[in-house]
Amino acid sequence: MQDLYALLQLPYGLAFWTAAAFAGPALGPLLSGFSVYAENWRWYVSFLQQLVMCTACCLMLITYP
Repeated sequence: MQDLYALLQLPYGLAFWTAAAFAGPALGPLLSGFSVYAENWRWYVSFLQQLVMCTACCLMLITYP
């Protein structure tokens, strides 16, 4: 992570990384349970696939050694 952020912004990056690691298992069942009940499970799988691909494409930072 240190090659992605400056030294002063590094704690914020680590805090976001840790928060995302804890928020995923906490919010995932809640959101998926609601969306599967509201629509069906195929809609949820399609939405999750698109969300992951868009997030990966937008947030991946290229680092060079």
